[in-house]
Amino acid sequence: MEKLLINVKFEGNEKIYSYSSYDESIKAGDSVLVDSQGDLACVTVVGVKPIKEMTALEKQYANNGNVKCVLSKLDFTLYEKDRERKRKKQALDEQMTNIFRGIDTYQIYKGLAQINDEFKKLFEEYESL
Repeated sequence: MEKLLINVKFEGNEKIYSYSSYDESIKAGDSVLVDSQGDLACVTVVGVKPIKEMTALEKQYANNGNVKCVLSKLDFTLYEKDRERKRKKQALDEQMTNIFRGIDTYQIYKGLAQINDEFKKLFEEYESL
C-alpha cells in the first residue's frame, strides 16, 4: 500500500493544501475530513498522486513533505439519497394538494361515503335534501 499525497481546497479558498493518506479509494472530487489548525474541516480533493512524486514546490509548502493525514473520506451517498427522496415527496405532495384543491367538494363527499359507513348515512341524508 502506497502513501498518497492528497491535494485539497477549503470552501471559499483557492489555495491548495496537501495531506497524506493510504486510502487508495480517494479521488478528485471526493470530500474528506482533515485537521486544520486543531479544528476539523470538510474539504474537497482536487488531486491525488503518490507522495514520492511530490514536487519541490509542494514539499516547500507542505513542511518539507511532513504533511498531516486525511482523517477520513466522507460518504454522502445516504444523505443525498434521503435528500432526493424528501425533495420528490415534497413535489408529489404539492401536486396532489393542487389536484385536491381542484376537486369539487361534492366529489370528495361522494368518495368518503364509499369508504365510511357513518359518513355514508350523512351523505345520503344530504343528497335527499
